[in-house]
Amino acid sequence: GDPAPLVRRAVPLERQEIGWFVLAAELAEAGIGEVHTDRDGIVRVGDGAAGIKAVLAAGEVRRLRRRVNDALDALAAEGRPPGGRHVGYRRVDGNLEPIPEVAEQIRWAAERVLAGWSLEAIARDFAAKGIPTAKGGRWTHDNVKRALTGPTIAGMRQHRGKVIGRGNWEPILD
Repeated sequence: GDPAPLVRRAVPLERQEIGWFVLAAELAEAGIGEVHTDRDGIVRVGDGAAGIKAVLAAGEVRRLRRRVNDALDALAAEGRPPGGRHVGYRRVDGNLEPIPEVAEQIRWAAERVLAGWSLEAIARDFAAKGIPTAKGGRWTHDNVKRALTGPTIAGMRQHRGKVIGRGNWEPILD
């Protein structure tokens, strides 16, 4: 029969040169000489042009990654807040603003930890009070610890795993 129905499935192709050449070898070994792509239409697996395109695409991926990382480095150097959600804060015009009632509970929790309370007890208390986690999940001792010890809560900017200085938002804890 017709082998076409066996290979009509969407499979993301590699945009890295080594990945393409490994995939092309496996396709050729399996007797598949052509693949259909959304961008380039039908590509002949053993064709040199396909390999050249893979090399050019990989170069563009590297340039794009470098541009994105440079932009993220610049934002971090300015003290702008990191992406994502942070316990006790809301985003306002691209900056972080403390949520007063949650910030008060975080300060309360920090005082309780210093007084000897367990993180699990604080997690239970937060859950009972309906204090939201950063992502809307349930409170555990791990996310209480992260909420109280993360650099963002102290107004510090972390980038690439290192605290690089003060952020331009108000800290909840000193």
